[in-house]
Amino acid sequence: MKLSDTFSKAFKNWLKYLVYAIIVFVYIFFYAMINSHVSTLAKQTGNSRLFLILEPIGNSIFGLLIGFEHLVNQKKKEGKWIFNIPCFVLLGIPSLFFSVFTSIYYSNISSLFPFMYRFPQIITFSYFYVLCQFLFGYVLITNFSKRNN
Repeated sequence: MKLSDTFSKAFKNWLKYLVYAIIVFVYIFFYAMINSHVSTLAKQTGNSRLFLILEPIGNSIFGLLIGFEHLVNQKKKEGKWIFNIPCFVLLGIPSLFFSVFTSIYYSNISSLFPFMYRFPQIITFSYFYVLCQFLFGYVLITNFSKRNN
């Protein structure tokens, strides 16, 4: 292999991660601006429904972005697409539950889930649920892979 080929591959790798980093940081910037605006609006109006909907979706999208490289690498492989159901059931579904826990807790439908009032406040008043939102997005996208037949 020539030195120019090695340099070309290294340059493409740097360029790929530069574009990936730009996309991630642009998303973080715009999501933070939108989230701040919606949070302020919720405080002013006393209506936090939009915030309680936006936050789990926005944070889960961030998890999807972090795991997107895995999906791109899998797309290049040969084989049949599969979904890792055990991982999704044991990690994805619980993280989804805790991702929307705060939204349900503060909504009108919380009376349908009386067991939720027994959970400690750390779930609703900490970054636990935010991390679960990131985790859900990441688990969702990284559970797709290709298997050779």
